[in-house]
Amino acid sequence: MLNLTLYYDPKLENSQRLFEDLERIKHQSEFHITRIDVTKDLPLYGDMGPFPVIKIGPYTLQGEITAQQIQVAVGAAMDRDRNLRQLGDKRYEKKINRGKKLSGPDRITLLVSKKYMFLFNFVVFLYIGLPFLAPVLMNAGATFPAQIIYKVYRPLCHQLTFRSFFLYGDQLVYPRELAQVPDVIPYEEYFHQDHLDINFARDFLGNEQAGYKVALCERDIAIYGSFLIFGILFQLFGRKFRRIPWYIWILVGIIPMGLDGTSQLPGLMANILPAWVPLRESTPLIRVITGVLFGITTAWYLYPIVEETMNDTRLLLTQKKNYVEQSKVEAETEVDA
Repeated sequence: MLNLTLYYDPKLENSQRLFEDLERIKHQSEFHITRIDVTKDLPLYGDMGPFPVIKIGPYTLQGEITAQQIQVAVGAAMDRDRNLRQLGDKRYEKKINRGKKLSGPDRITLLVSKKYMFLFNFVVFLYIGLPFLAPVLMNAGATFPAQIIYKVYRPLCHQLTFRSFFLYGDQLVYPRELAQVPDVIPYEEYFHQDHLDINFARDFLGNEQAGYKVALCERDIAIYGSFLIFGILFQLFGRKFRRIPWYIWILVGIIPMGLDGTSQLPGLMANILPAWVPLRESTPLIRVITGVLFGITTAWYLYPIVEETMNDTRLLLTQKKNYVEQSKVEAETEVDA
C-alpha cells in the first residue's frame, strides 16, 4: 500500500478541510496517510514550507492544495507503483519493504542525526583537552600517564618546544630568536641552544622552571579550539549558519596559514643552508591568528554541509518512524473494533 505523508500546521485554517479531502479520496483509492504536525519539531521542518505539504511517491504538493490536485497525484503515484511492480523492479520492492519497518540501525542513525553536533563537540573537546591535561599531570608528578598522552599525540603534531605553549613555568611560550618576540627570553638563550637541535626541541617535555609543554602546538590549539567554539555556537543557534563560499575558505582560512607555515621551513634547516637563504620564524600570535582563521572558516564551510546531509536523513527516518507508529496504532484499532 502506498504511503501519503501530510506535513501540516494545525493552526492553519485549511488543515481540517485537507483532512476531510484526504479521507474522502482514501475511500476511493487505497493508500495510507501519515500525518506529521510540523509545529512539534519546527527546526526539522522549518525549511520545507509553505505548509501544508503532501508527498506521495515522487510527487509533492505544497501550499494551497485542492482535492483535485490530490487525486491527480495519488492516481499518478499508484500508476507508477503498479507499473514498477509489473516490471518486477527488485530495488523498488526492497525500498517499499524497508519503508514499512524501523530497524535498529534506523533508530541509531536517527539518534545520531539529531545529536551529531554534541558528539562532534565532545570529540573535539577531548582532543584539545587531553594535551592540556598532560602538563597538569606532569606538574602533579603523574609522569607516566602524561607521557602516554605526549606519545599518543606525537604522530599528530611536531610538539616543538619553540612552537608550543607551556604551563606552570617562567613563560607561556619560548619562541626562537628569529621570531623577534619582545619581552620574552628566546628559546636559544633560555635552553642554551647555540645550534638548533630538532630532536631536543621535540623531546623536551618540561621541568619545574620552564613549565610543562602542552601536547599540541600553538597553531593546532588555535585550530581545534576555534573548531570547538564554532561547533558550540552552531549547536546553540540551531545549526542555522549558512555555509560560507569556498573561495572565502581558501582566501581567509587556507592561504594565510599555508604561507605562514611554509615560509618557516627554511628556518628549521638553518644549520645546513647557505647564509644567503632568507630565514623566517613565525610568532606565537601569528600562529594563533592563522590557526583560528583556518579553524573557523573550515568549520563554517563543512558543518553546514554536514547539517544538510543530516537533515535529509532526519526527514527520511522521521517520516518512516511516523508511518510505522501510526500504522501500528491503526492496526491495533482495527483489531479492537
